[in-house]
Amino acid sequence: GSIIEGRDGVLMEKPYMKFHLTCPRPGGREKYAKVLGTLKEIDADCRAHGAAFVCMLFPDKPQAYPEYLPRWFGWFWDYSNYDTQGELAGLLRDEGIAVFDANRYMLERKAQWETWVYPPGGTHFNAYGCGLFYRGFVEEFVDTGRLPFKCNRFLGVKPKETEWFLDNDISNLLNTWRNPHRDSNVYFEPLFERTNVVMNAGSMVAFGDCYRDQVCRIFRDSGFFGRDKICSAQRFGAQTAKGFERYAKDLKLLVMSFQSFNTGRLDERNDEIRQIFGALKEARRLYQ
Repeated sequence: GSIIEGRDGVLMEKPYMKFHLTCPRPGGREKYAKVLGTLKEIDADCRAHGAAFVCMLFPDKPQAYPEYLPRWFGWFWDYSNYDTQGELAGLLRDEGIAVFDANRYMLERKAQWETWVYPPGGTHFNAYGCGLFYRGFVEEFVDTGRLPFKCNRFLGVKPKETEWFLDNDISNLLNTWRNPHRDSNVYFEPLFERTNVVMNAGSMVAFGDCYRDQVCRIFRDSGFFGRDKICSAQRFGAQTAKGFERYAKDLKLLVMSFQSFNTGRLDERNDEIRQIFGALKEARRLYQ
């Protein structure tokens, strides 16, 4: 019941359309004060232990492709496409916290990109989108020397016949349904340079909403870290220190990933972040 059909048969997620995209009012520093305090604490802790902390703020599919929202949406809800990610990104930069504003990055480049960032029948990035955002991450943090990492370069994608990940059920539904995008809804395999550049000496942890799994895929496919050194943290009180045992000792990169960080959910987000951070600190105490 959460998936609805937009223009030209493009599928959208109703909850994000209703609760995220209809929140046009800026949050302001006062409303973000609590979560900014938490993120500053995490950033300081990472610096003290030789790790980098980066916030990656992603757009929702309706933000990425507002031209495919259903025709009735504009008058049924107070749609504004307000850029909450951009607002939070500015506040984070003011605090000296590294942030990759993927929504801004996408909107500045979307016209030049060759294919869909989201599959028409899915609600999360496809391989092409993950590769592009990996390239943006490298341009902003690696090429500028802000993070002391080496990396393999994203070269592009090639079609593959098997499904990729995450949105297989929705994509398969669309592919067997009346699908005007049958030729566009192709699964891709990301291609990277293979220069044997892998961060075997360190590990990374990603936490946040469902995009954290795609953040892990971004770095795993590229060879940025070893495949067994990438952790997608569990959510909502499920993460324990034991779950971080393999990663706490040599953590080099901690990534927060959200696509719906609006002011209506700040307390929930802050509680989740603090729980995960607490488990990570406890793991460092126990297993270093």
